[in-house]
Amino acid sequence: MPDNYAIVITIKVKPGMADEFHPHVLKNAEITARTDKNCKQFQVFNDPSDPETFHYVEVYSDEAALAAHREDDHVQAFFAATNDMVAEKTVRTCTLLNG
Repeated sequence: MPDNYAIVITIKVKPGMADEFHPHVLKNAEITARTDKNCKQFQVFNDPSDPETFHYVEVYSDEAALAAHREDDHVQAFFAATNDMVAEKTVRTCTLLNG
């Protein structure tokens, strides 16, 4: 498995849900960055021209670390709180070349 396994996620929330979604995604990112020793980077971006679109860049030590992250209690709580807000989601896997 490669070092620096990354995912790039784009989430489009349902109309009118951006303000409700925003604190959930920030809390998830903050807890992950603080507690997950295998998470090397977790950044959240919001598209200023489309406030209902969020992008994340997450970098883990390997694919197994990402799989473990997805099972963490706070991640499961994030999914439970936000799944109904999501209209579209794309996930791309990548290998970080300059990390």
